[in-house]
Amino acid sequence: MAPNNWVILVNSSRYWFNYRHLTNILTIYRIVKSLGINDNHILLLNAFDLVHNERNIYSGSMYHDLAKVIDLYQNVEIDYHGDEVTGNLFLQLLSGKSDKDIPIAKRLQSNSDSNILVYLSGHGGDEFFKFHDTEEISALDLAESIKELGRKNMYRNILFMTDTCKSLTLSKYMSQLRNITYVSSSGASENSYAYDTDPVLGVALIDRFTFKLAEFFDKYHTMLKNKKMVSLQALMNVMDPKFLYSHVQFMTTTGLTPSKIALNDFFSNVEEAYSNHYMTYNYLNSTTSSINWWNVAATGVISNTGITESKINIGPGNIAPLQLHSELVMLIVIVIVYFLFKCVNNK
Repeated sequence: MAPNNWVILVNSSRYWFNYRHLTNILTIYRIVKSLGINDNHILLLNAFDLVHNERNIYSGSMYHDLAKVIDLYQNVEIDYHGDEVTGNLFLQLLSGKSDKDIPIAKRLQSNSDSNILVYLSGHGGDEFFKFHDTEEISALDLAESIKELGRKNMYRNILFMTDTCKSLTLSKYMSQLRNITYVSSSGASENSYAYDTDPVLGVALIDRFTFKLAEFFDKYHTMLKNKKMVSLQALMNVMDPKFLYSHVQFMTTTGLTPSKIALNDFFSNVEEAYSNHYMTYNYLNSTTSSINWWNVAATGVISNTGITESKINIGPGNIAPLQLHSELVMLIVIVIVYFLFKCVNNK
């Protein structure tokens, strides 16, 4: 286990309708904190304050499940806020550069023994990732920044994960880099999809890839804390394309198979883990219908050959058919209540 593990978490999106991009990142933040990685080894970048947004009726809180079991915004330390979160800032952090005005506590201070987890959530496309819907960084930018980090001997291994549309394309130039494992939420021509629309907030609460990852770590949390190896293969095995509407894919330059790549090395520092931080939420036993809807075991390794089932491209926001279904139900209920109210008044 590397003694100097680091985590970089990025929500690059603005606006209320991108609520899920922040909960994606806060979900990962909660996982790594629960497994012993302290805030002084986490760089959290949040491009937009949704926590105190006027549309957030749960002001000061963020939730990724309809049951509102876990407030994701408890004890959160954000390093970079709002407009200071730019593509250029992220690339500087990723390459080990820092402005002299940036406090040391807000810099990446990794070394040759460090395993680094990078998790991006936001909007993307063919070889680009957006910041604030106005700025883009490219797949080449990412590769060049990691190459610079390698020249400075500032990492041992990197696990780079992205939850965005056409996620795989961001890894295009990483195949020549040292000790990189890249996991994408979607293939080169696929979108990533949202999950669990809250009828009160009017937004999706989490993306499907991050939801499955959270469920996975909930299941394997005890093993991770007890230093039992949990592999990337195990994670890939639960990423069911029928639920995701996309195909999770990976590439690695480590020379290891997924069964030999330990997620422990990136998501945990078990020597410092403390049990009270982690509040277990068993998704499979939840009473909410949208969670039980897909309670089907996944088998085998996710195919890397492309989409094999039909998929509907919903358009902006990438809201999957389940979200549309819940929104339609709410609309029908509103219409019925309206007509009942009119009937009562006419009497």
